Amino acid sequence: MKPGDPVLLIGSGKNYFVTAGNGDLHTEVGVFKLDRLLEMEYGDSIASHLGFELKTRRPRAPDFFKKLKRTGAPVNPKDIGMIMSHTGLNKQDTVLDVNPATAITRVGNRDHQTKFEKTAFLKQVRSNYLELVEKEPDRFLVVDAGLPIGEVEDIVLSAITNQL
Repeated sequence: MKPGDPVLLIGSGKNYFVTAGNGDLHTEVGVFKLDRLLEMEYGDSIASHLGFELKTRRPRAPDFFKKLKRTGAPVNPKDIGMIMSHTGLNKQDTVLDVNPATAITRVGNRDHQTKFEKTAFLKQVRSNYLELVEKEPDRFLVVDAGLPIGEVEDIVLSAITNQL
């Protein structure tokens, strides 16, 4: 691992988000020296001063989403009630952008699509979203989901890491 790399430490039924490098993580199972992570690979175990071990793992997008502060999300007004009732969406949420054509290919060839999976709906929502991005560019990050998955993941993880 390199200095600044995000690391998820797993053990004792708890997860700890840390950054490889200087500092200590103080837990109920002991103190972990975070500079030791610089000598490790993801998947290795790190021991506390009490000898308790936690497994290191590269965080994935869902791990970050669980830790993120929820922020605002633009949604087509006619659908906000249904979306809020199903998801708990509120003014503190963040929504990631995806090109409608990419979204439709990711839905696949199912026999049935919800109204949220129709090209016309996705284009309208995306258009509204991009208008907000234009008005408040510092508030949003637009990621081209047409890039290779690894690149999209790197961009998103970097942005999320900067928010932690």
